[in-house]
Amino acid sequence: IGLISVPAIAVLAWRERRKGYAFAVLLYAAQWLPWSLSPRIAWEYHFYVDVPIVCLCNALALTRLWAMNPSVELQRGLRAMVTAYCAAVVLAFVYFYPILAAVPITWGAWDSRMWFPTWIIGPG
Repeated sequence: IGLISVPAIAVLAWRERRKGYAFAVLLYAAQWLPWSLSPRIAWEYHFYVDVPIVCLCNALALTRLWAMNPSVELQRGLRAMVTAYCAAVVLAFVYFYPILAAVPITWGAWDSRMWFPTWIIGPG
């Protein structure tokens, strides 16, 4: 979603002359662009600093979608989409929290959270 929300917030910053939006996008670019030219794959590690900025841009974009006043049917659809996205984020956080917090879990629970082969660490 950040691939959509950050450019969208940049466009809104330009069109509406919103300094706060522009500041968020400039912080994102200032942190990410120097590392994007790195020949090492490790630059992905340095992108983690941008995660809070991406979350901020997501929140700004979702707030804008929620507050839109199109037709009643479209507004219901947009609000359902925003609600579904927020619910998915919360559910994903709850699901992966044991991994993030290093809580002891069974190997079966561990394997159920390793969705891609490159994620698997441990007996397998």
